Amino acid sequence: LDWVKVPAGEFEFGRNGERVHLDDYEISKYPVTNGQYLEFTKATGYKTGGGWHAPREGQYPEGEDSLGDHPVVNVTYFDAQAFAKWAGGHIPNEKEWEKAARGTEGLTYPWGNDWRPDAVHHDAELTRSVYGSERHGNVSPYGAVDMVGNALEWTDDSTTERPGSVVLKGGAWSNGSSSLKVFNNVRRTTENPAGAYRGFGFRVARKPEDAL
Repeated sequence: LDWVKVPAGEFEFGRNGERVHLDDYEISKYPVTNGQYLEFTKATGYKTGGGWHAPREGQYPEGEDSLGDHPVVNVTYFDAQAFAKWAGGHIPNEKEWEKAARGTEGLTYPWGNDWRPDAVHHDAELTRSVYGSERHGNVSPYGAVDMVGNALEWTDDSTTERPGSVVLKGGAWSNGSSSLKVFNNVRRTTENPAGAYRGFGFRVARKPEDAL
C-alpha cells in the first residue's frame, strides 16, 4: 500500500463542525484494489464472506484501467478488517476517514468546496481505476485519492440510531448526482457488517500501535 500522513491536530468533524483533535496517523493513498485484495487471499487463503471472487486467469490485464486497479468491492466489513490486519493497519474510524478527506478547513469535497462532477466517478456502469480518479483531481489536502465516488468505504464506527451497524463514507459509482450530498465529506450511510454490495469497498489506516 502507498500511504499518506495525516498530522496531529484539530479538524472540523461532522455536519455541525465539531472541533476534534486526532493524533497523527497514516491512511492508504488509494482504496484497496482488486489486485491488492487478490494478493491477500493468495497469501492467507482467506475466503471472503461477500460476493468478491478471485479473478479468472487473465481477467486483470496490464495497462490502462486494468480491473486490478479498480477498488475492490463486494466485500463485507469483516473482509475489510481481515485485510487491514494483514496489511499492518486497521479500518479507519469515521473521524480518521473524515479528517483525511476534508483536511483542517472543513472542506465539502476532498478537493475543495465547489462541486466537480468530472472529479467523481458516479452514475456509471462500473468502478474505475483509482489512478483515473487521481488524474481527475479527486485528491484530498493530505493526498488521499478517491475518497468520494467510485466505492463507498467501510469505517470502524457504528451509530446509536442503528446499533450493530457500521458506517460507510464517500458515495459509490452507482449513485447518481441528483443529490450532491451523496458525495460530500460528512455524509454517512450504515449497513450490517456482514452485508456486501458491488459499491462497498474500503481503505486502511495505521498507527504505530498497529504493529504491536
